[in-house]
Amino acid sequence: MHFAFLGTSGSVPSAVRDTTSLVFVVPQGAILIDCGGSPIQKLRRAGVDPNALAVVVITHIHPDHAYGLPALIRNLSVLGRQAPLTIYCRPEHVAPLRDLLTLFNTLERPGMFVLTVRPIALAEGAHAFDLGPLAVRTSPNVHGAMP
Repeated sequence: MHFAFLGTSGSVPSAVRDTTSLVFVVPQGAILIDCGGSPIQKLRRAGVDPNALAVVVITHIHPDHAYGLPALIRNLSVLGRQAPLTIYCRPEHVAPLRDLLTLFNTLERPGMFVLTVRPIALAEGAHAFDLGPLAVRTSPNVHGAMP
């Protein structure tokens, strides 16, 4: 498995660091965790083919974790992607993420690859879920409140 940090800043990018995002590359494809700005450029800089993405996980819907998602989907479509892509998020974030993608006309377009937004289903009290070859463990924390 290969992984790369694509962004390590807080909620506001600095001159040299963008908002938090990372990618894991496994034989079955790439898994993007959170999606800051210019995700295609960052994936390429990390040596990851953007069309290798199999899964995107949005940890929560603060703008710094999800604002690059419409650009990612649009760019993948322009690059000719045909393989389906699944976006996972917390159950309460499915509708807002679908709304965001709809706003930018990137959820469903004629001829576009199949895009699915699915809730991460955690059993009561559980803190882990599987994304194919990758087991993901969650850890609730106190995170900056939106003003």
